[in-house]
Amino acid sequence: MSSDDVPVNLAVPKTDATLTVRVIKSFEYRTEKSLILHHVNLETTTVGQLKETRYKPWLSVVAIQTQPAWKPYRNVTLDTIKLYTKAHGAKTTNLIINLDHDEWIFEDDSKTLAEMGLGRIRDPYTIRTGNDLTVLSTENESEVSFFNRQLYEDFKQHPDTRAADAQPPYLLFGLHNLFHLGLHNALLMEAQREDLPRISVETLDDWRRIKRNYTIAALTALDEQLSGSSSTEDREALLAHLHRFIDKTFEMARPNVRVNGQNLEEINEDEEDMEPFDEGFDRHIWSLSDQSLRWDLQIAKERRTKPEEIEKQMRELLASQAELDAEEAAAMAEVAEENVQVEEDLPAEMHQRIEDIASQTFAIVEELKQAVPVQLERSERVKTVAAEINNLKL
Repeated sequence: MSSDDVPVNLAVPKTDATLTVRVIKSFEYRTEKSLILHHVNLETTTVGQLKETRYKPWLSVVAIQTQPAWKPYRNVTLDTIKLYTKAHGAKTTNLIINLDHDEWIFEDDSKTLAEMGLGRIRDPYTIRTGNDLTVLSTENESEVSFFNRQLYEDFKQHPDTRAADAQPPYLLFGLHNLFHLGLHNALLMEAQREDLPRISVETLDDWRRIKRNYTIAALTALDEQLSGSSSTEDREALLAHLHRFIDKTFEMARPNVRVNGQNLEEINEDEEDMEPFDEGFDRHIWSLSDQSLRWDLQIAKERRTKPEEIEKQMRELLASQAELDAEEAAAMAEVAEENVQVEEDLPAEMHQRIEDIASQTFAIVEELKQAVPVQLERSERVKTVAAEINNLKL
């Protein structure tokens, strides 16, 4: 194979590989998060070093224990690594993990990643650098799964998946899955686009990795198709068409993808620093939104029913008040009749006696009016005489 036919991921030695670690929290709910490790020396890095923290600060466990985005994964005991995919090699159709090929599990922590099969290909590639020929036998992009062994064994016994109650982030699909899901049809249906859920990707690096893997797979398929052809012009023409197709494919997928909780078409992909997506906060927002919708629905229902209930209560109160008013009027009428009867029952002698007593009372009042000033004057005189007597004694 000439240097022009060497895929990009085969053009570097296995001492500088890129390794994707798929950290699995739940097999049942298909909850996983990918950690991309660059510049990994497959010939010196052991399986145990990939699991532990004391060797290299960039290894997987350090990132999980220190980076805020990995906080939900810290309560899982990660103790097993298994090969998931190799570039241009075996791939799995299971979305969360390949349940077959238990021999792909890295059982020996003392062996290097290269000894466990990472970096190997079936046929070595030869490239020319000036007058020198260099044989490369490495795949610089491989993917492994990092998980709890007991959870893995339980899932093998019952490989059933389910959806979480609150929607978790979607798994990272390959671009071919995006279009098999019919997202390109959704792009043609503007009225329904917002009703369709978007594919959720956690970081821009994950999105770029999907694009890179898709491109590598497409180029590999093209290489296989053109393996028997030696026409450089045909290859260049097909490469140009293939790159245009890939660019158009990803451009069509943009309105259907959400990265870090934001719509991909609203993100500047040149930005390196992005605030990590707070899944708990996002769920809280959606919970408040659902609660707001429930309150709006309840208010709408009460607007239809409460006025009738209030009208009914007002009619009952008015009827009750009318009954009380009628009873009070009847009682007052009875009291008036009793008073009239009492007055009519008094004899004439009693009326005369009442008049005589009233006349005597008025006469006594008149006498008191005349006697009071006289008695008051006498009392003043007594006080004056008493004061003079006291002065004489002194």
